[in-house]
Amino acid sequence: MSIDMNVAGNTNSVLGAIQTCARINENNLVDADEEDLLAVSRTVASATTTTLTDASGGWLVNQWAGNRVVLTAGTGSGQTRTIASNTGNTLTITQPWDTVPNATSSYQIRLNDAIRMDATALGIPAYNNNGTPTNASDDTGGIIAYSFDLTYPAGVSISSQTSAQAGVTVLTRNSGSSVFDSSESPPESDGLFRAGALDTGSGIPESGSGVLSRLVVQSTPSASTAVHPLGLSENVHVDASGVGYAPDATNDNAFIAINTACVVDGDGDGWSDAAETMIGTDPLDNCPDDPSDNAWPADINNSGFSDMFDIVPLANNFAVSVPPAPTRHSVAPETPDGFVDIFDISRVAGVFAQGCS
Repeated sequence: MSIDMNVAGNTNSVLGAIQTCARINENNLVDADEEDLLAVSRTVASATTTTLTDASGGWLVNQWAGNRVVLTAGTGSGQTRTIASNTGNTLTITQPWDTVPNATSSYQIRLNDAIRMDATALGIPAYNNNGTPTNASDDTGGIIAYSFDLTYPAGVSISSQTSAQAGVTVLTRNSGSSVFDSSESPPESDGLFRAGALDTGSGIPESGSGVLSRLVVQSTPSASTAVHPLGLSENVHVDASGVGYAPDATNDNAFIAINTACVVDGDGDGWSDAAETMIGTDPLDNCPDDPSDNAWPADINNSGFSDMFDIVPLANNFAVSVPPAPTRHSVAPETPDGFVDIFDISRVAGVFAQGCS
């Protein structure tokens, strides 16, 4: 599962992607809301009854503690164990191997309680027409550098990052690119992750849309059960004309839900942000300021009060699809179905004679 984050861009491109919410468990179980994320896939160098050594190593101490190691091929294939601890190149497991692996064995490390989050570039043109003729031969365009900050809640860590340098497709890589990755080194859990990269190669920038940075976000038992906001801010991208853009995207309505339903109701009006986006009301405003301010789904006429004047329009469009019925008339179920029926009338009637403020 990926969380993509909107970032307002310029006339040529947008850095970011879709507002959404993803769920992380706290109980070391994989369910439909999280991925069984692959962190490492390599060959065993040697092993004992309770260890596995990888000559490539390169790990931080206890980086993989609490996650799973799976033998995928060769001697001992099919066994899964929980990792108790690790050094720079050796895993210690909580239960001995039934069959000790050896140099014929392949293994994977898979993460518990984790989601994958992509920061993406959208709509990057193959050339830049800002101040130059609209002609690909006049300017190579595209993107040559980016940076962003991500804030995240306590009890959550950035367990890994794959960026341009490590092989994630960053737009369309040109043959002469040499990407310098200035991002912080995961794992880290201080609540702020800074990512950035610069193509120091041929001078021909990357173009097209694609992943800029792929982060694996993991929870620990200390993470509080709640829907936590992710903050995306201080975002910059630099295009081929040398112009830098720093869009304002603080707290971009992306969320992580830990051990709870992934439903966000930012204004507390009883309708989730996702539902209000479909209905056409403001997910961060629970009460209209004027008759043209669509804020509360139960208040069809934006009077600040839910009454018969809101139910009657629904009744007049009973059994009518949207369109031709107005989008505002389909307010139920949780994911509005685009059809005006008893569920919509009942939902509005449920707050009959109530006002907002």
